[in-house]
Amino acid sequence: MSLSKFGLRQFNEARLFGEKALEDGKDGGSIEQQRIATRILARIAMYDHDVQKAEHYFVMNDSLEMVYATEKQKEATAEIMTRYETEKKEQENQALRDAQTQQENLTIVIASFAAVLLVMLVLLFRSFRNQRNVNNILKEKNNEIENHREEILVQNVAIEKNNGELTTTLKNLHDTQAQLLHAEKMASLGLLTAGI
Repeated sequence: MSLSKFGLRQFNEARLFGEKALEDGKDGGSIEQQRIATRILARIAMYDHDVQKAEHYFVMNDSLEMVYATEKQKEATAEIMTRYETEKKEQENQALRDAQTQQENLTIVIASFAAVLLVMLVLLFRSFRNQRNVNNILKEKNNEIENHREEILVQNVAIEKNNGELTTTLKNLHDTQAQLLHAEKMASLGLLTAGI
């Protein structure tokens, strides 16, 4: 197979382009660029019937494919690790947020308990104060009752004394009445006896 001048020139330009791309890829560290360049150069070598060069470029391409696959695998692994670390950090952050929420809830519960306790203490204090006031009023009333009882006892003693005096006076009156009746009877009897 012969190439025309036009085809030969394009063929040589393609080879030069492939070699330049391979060198640029090596200099720049681009495995992707080197892979493409070795594939192009292997095909050009096959087209040129240079089996040894074609094999060299295919072997180089296979090595680059393995390196590329390894790099992609490393990238995928790194991405998975990054995602794992991100998820782990997110879980840790969520755990911290949950702990903070629990702490806030516990603080609210404690504050509520303290408020209820304070209200109960205030109510208990008021109740104690009211009970003390009621006890003071009851003491005053008991003292008044005791004073009235003493007055009543004094009055009862006075009444009993008066009753005793009245009973004695009444008995004296009965005795005096009986004596008067007896004296009147005797006087009537004496008059009757004197009139006979």
